Amino acid sequence: MRKSILIVDDNEMFTEFLAEYLSEHYEVEVRTDPMSALAAAFETTPDVVLLDHNLHQHLSGLDVIKNFKISGFLRNVPIILVTGETDSEVRIKALMTGASDVVAKPFNPRELLVRIEKACLSPKMKVA
Repeated sequence: MRKSILIVDDNEMFTEFLAEYLSEHYEVEVRTDPMSALAAAFETTPDVVLLDHNLHQHLSGLDVIKNFKISGFLRNVPIILVTGETDSEVRIKALMTGASDVVAKPFNPRELLVRIEKACLSPKMKVA
């Protein structure tokens, strides 16, 4: 059975590119808002989540990570934050909040694929 990825990003062009690229290796589901992403995670728990940092005008990617982890549905699922932010504080906060990894835009698609594979292979995090 193929591993699955949930992409949460409101940029349609970006998600189309990612979905097409990653679908060669994974089952891919795309959601454009955090609430529908949480609903999707409840239905079928993904193996990894790719989450945009600037997803929603009222919620940052960090807020979404907190909500995902608190909800329990994605408590043990690796979340990779994708961000265009150059400030290292954003990356540090993301890792401290519960992101497994942070990928800066623009990125090499092959590098992203390696990071996803690494996240899928690593032992699931145990959060108390």
